[in-house]
Amino acid sequence: MFIVRKYHSEIGAFFEVCQTIDFFEAQNLGCSDRINKFACMSLQKQKCTWNNKCELLRENTIKNNQQCNYHEIAVTPYTCQQLKSGLCKISFNQGMNSGLEGDYRCVEVRIDQLSTITCNQPGLNDQACLSIITEDQYCVFLDDQCKSIEPKQVFSCNQLNKNACISIMLNSQQLLCEWIDSFMQNIQLK
Repeated sequence: MFIVRKYHSEIGAFFEVCQTIDFFEAQNLGCSDRINKFACMSLQKQKCTWNNKCELLRENTIKNNQQCNYHEIAVTPYTCQQLKSGLCKISFNQGMNSGLEGDYRCVEVRIDQLSTITCNQPGLNDQACLSIITEDQYCVFLDDQCKSIEPKQVFSCNQLNKNACISIMLNSQQLLCEWIDSFMQNIQLK
């Protein structure tokens, strides 16, 4: 990751240089036009877009356009995770650091991919996360992010995919959950 910094010289002039920055420094800078594309797209908990520079995506743009494929420009995984409609993920077919156009786009997850993707796939929104049916993938959508979870770590029926829900029913005497169609609910004892 790189940043352009300005330096004041002894003769009173300012010079710009490109320097390497670490992951944590990039997070502190946020959506800055001084960082490169890889640094911009690596930002967590930031709604940034890349359009020849790193910019904060306007909030009304996200609210007015809730479809995965709306953004024709690169966006951070976090931006994709915020979308409430469709099964969304970040596409980086050319590789995360390839720099080619089309990287980091928010795209629709194909139905056939739900049995092959993992919980840690970047940019999964809640609907995509909870729809994963890949064997041995126990997913929870927590803190606006899809994460892997061990069945013994689950303490609630909320925001789990089918595999995680069913594993709870097999491994826990305390938590009664049921998977119905495409969501899970608590079972009420009478």
